[in-house]
Amino acid sequence: MVIKHLLVGYGKWGTKVERELQYQKKFKINLILTKHKKSNLKNNKIINKKIKLKNYEDKFDSAHICSNLNSHYFFAKDLIQLDKNVIIEKPPVQNLKQINKLINLSKNKKKTILVNYIDNFNEGINYIKKNYISNQRITKAEMIYSKYTNHYKKNFECINDWLDHPISLAHHLFGLPKKYYITNFKRKKIKNYIQEDLDFNFIYKKFIFSIKIKNSKKTKIKRNFFIETSNSLINYNDNKKKIIIRNKNSNKSIFLKIKSSPIENLYNNFYKFIKSNKKNNNLNLAKIVLKNKLKILKKLKNKKTFSFNALL
Repeated sequence: MVIKHLLVGYGKWGTKVERELQYQKKFKINLILTKHKKSNLKNNKIINKKIKLKNYEDKFDSAHICSNLNSHYFFAKDLIQLDKNVIIEKPPVQNLKQINKLINLSKNKKKTILVNYIDNFNEGINYIKKNYISNQRITKAEMIYSKYTNHYKKNFECINDWLDHPISLAHHLFGLPKKYYITNFKRKKIKNYIQEDLDFNFIYKKFIFSIKIKNSKKTKIKRNFFIETSNSLINYNDNKKKIIIRNKNSNKSIFLKIKSSPIENLYNNFYKFIKSNKKNNNLNLAKIVLKNKLKILKKLKNKKTFSFNALL
């Protein structure tokens, strides 16, 4: 059965979600809530952001919130109260009061509420988790997020936007770290735009997971994941959708091509959870991500390097 779907927001990410959903048969976008008057769909499916969602609640069963960052919480609250299944783009909230409100609202709802930590739905990363992280001793791990964008205009806006990725990924792959350790933070202003780079480590008992967030003009767009285990060297290049695995004993390499996109995997999981008729949500993970992100941002305002114990 096809699920009637609402798309909230029709910017860069919303249009990407719309394009991907055109090629699958599990969800049908019935409505787009946006201030833009452009869509590949018929205009009668576009509704203005100022309307009340309650007036349209019989026209959709699920929703994906792709609107601007400050509006995520308010749409999520309304949709959860309407008893809908919801995907929320990160960051889902701006403060702990908001995430606690969403957790309390969802307690008695047998609905799926997913914050889209997109790396956690990445086929390549989950292949590595299942086949190597779960059954081999980790000695080293590194993730590079590198994307030049010129739409950040405030201090810490870039870091606030991107920090959800590595914190959620670390918990997904390795669980709660013992400590966070910031090793480098740089900022520069070009015309009216802010560029920020951040290097930091997740400290685990027997290894370190190093993260680099690059928003500088000189870096190329990439998302690379490297991991070394007791037996293997593994490199996942998200741009090329390729995994290279080299056996340390035989020195032989395996090359794997990733076929599905993270959005496709996200929606496959979303559909499966909805059909199970059970409560599925990752809002508690969102709370952990937020608490640690807020502490990093607070400390960054005062110091360039520091460490602190991870917060649950």
